[in-house]
Amino acid sequence: MGGFLQALPAAATSPYAYAAYALALIAWVVTLWLRLRPQRETQKILADFNDEGERNRALTVLLGQAPPKGLARTEILDWVRIQSQDKTKGYLLVAYLALVFAVIVIVVVALTGQVAPSTSLPGPVIRFAAADGTQCLPLPDGVRVTVRTSRADPQEADVVGCEAKLPWAFDWRAGDAATIDIAGAGAFERVEGAKTYRLGDATWVVAMRPGASAPRLIVQLFDYASTEAGSDQQLTQFHTIVRNKFQMLAQSMSIRNPLCKYVADLRVERAPRQLASSPNATLAEWKNSGALLFLSGLFFRRESDVIVRSQPFFGDLGSEADISRIQIDLRIHANEFGRTTDTHSLALLYALAMDARRRGQPTDVVLLFLGEAVSTAQGLDSAVPGVLPLKNALQDALKAIGAPVKDTL
Repeated sequence: MGGFLQALPAAATSPYAYAAYALALIAWVVTLWLRLRPQRETQKILADFNDEGERNRALTVLLGQAPPKGLARTEILDWVRIQSQDKTKGYLLVAYLALVFAVIVIVVVALTGQVAPSTSLPGPVIRFAAADGTQCLPLPDGVRVTVRTSRADPQEADVVGCEAKLPWAFDWRAGDAATIDIAGAGAFERVEGAKTYRLGDATWVVAMRPGASAPRLIVQLFDYASTEAGSDQQLTQFHTIVRNKFQMLAQSMSIRNPLCKYVADLRVERAPRQLASSPNATLAEWKNSGALLFLSGLFFRRESDVIVRSQPFFGDLGSEADISRIQIDLRIHANEFGRTTDTHSLALLYALAMDARRRGQPTDVVLLFLGEAVSTAQGLDSAVPGVLPLKNALQDALKAIGAPVKDTL
């Protein structure tokens, strides 16, 4: 019974049902017209003929029999109504049978599931939103959704940014209930758990949030301002350099230290827009995005070199006041691809250490990241923009977990 009731909405909108509706509507319109015709034509005859003989001859042609002589005009209308009752009942019977036929068609289609699929219908757009109401929450690369229904094969699609689009499958039925499975979402989890969606709806919104115990493994690279022409190309080069640096560093950490194996999933993603100017809005976005680090800033030229000046945003991970305002530089040059001793890599290691501490990881795990960060910091000149505040933050982090701290890094 449940399956039958679930199939009724789709059956009621099938081409078979529309044909039955049309037949029933035509039957009722014709019935109404035929039922009222004798009364309507009689009134015309009474208006057109004053002579009783001529009037009775016209009524005989209309009804097939002559009315009794000497009837008054009102009595003639009653006589016509009585004479046409049998025909009226026949007309009503035909109309009711047409209505019953329409109902039978819907029931049969619902029971057999033979709803004609419509290949012209668009498939649903699955949009991922944040728990705080943000309508578009970008997920990591590689996330894949699977849509399942009770009467069709599963359909899969990749998530691009915050959306996944599915074509209308031949064996889908409008109105059917569907469920969504999500794979590869990393630090994100669903807010509503198992939820059903309706095939035929244009958009399905899935609310997501970063898991409290999951590591933050996304570095979001926002649009940078530029004083030079060709900023898009510069940003692409910078994105490639940073992605290469961070992935090399993450792979190295995951291979050398089994406790850090999870950082192999670290991703650098482009966010093709400016970072919010409000600190509160930026913090709210950082919390809901599941990101480890936001990077935004400026391109400028120093002599013959193009320099990127980034302002990393650590969210709740950078509790020290100085760390939230640092600016770090990187030269756009081919030599930077293979280096991980630079301020951007130092900022990443510090963020990974603070995230491990946030998740309550063992002190040994936090120390692994801090130790790698200290090694990187020792190779950097404190006079370089951003290096000294990062070194001070490292010392504070080491003190917080009771580790020995050098006076200078």
